[in-house]
Amino acid sequence: PNQLTTTNGKLKLKIKTFSQNLTAKLPTLSPTNLDLIDAKLSPQGQNQCEEAQEIVKSLPNIAIVYISPLRRAIETAWRLFNISENFSSIKFFILPVLRENMHTICDVPVPFSEILEEWSPKFP
Repeated sequence: PNQLTTTNGKLKLKIKTFSQNLTAKLPTLSPTNLDLIDAKLSPQGQNQCEEAQEIVKSLPNIAIVYISPLRRAIETAWRLFNISENFSSIKFFILPVLRENMHTICDVPVPFSEILEEWSPKFP
């Protein structure tokens, strides 16, 4: 199955290509909406994560977290769980099957190499 695991502090990905015909399903891109591709978590989403941290702190022994491969989902997981006492022992798995359907440009993922570059240093 598709999965992201951590080894020696680095993220490793085992993934199957989810579509050879992805370009046929993409929304029309224009210079005005290219910055919305795989949009980052909004300020409202960041605030919601801060508010939810108290709930996460009360959850005992979290061992595994499954994440969509979209930036905003990865950032949500990091913001929620990086305050956990056992953050360094949590296994994070990025599963492409958890990604939303492509309805808007923000649902188009960036290349996974960009995700790894941006988020590997932040996860255990």
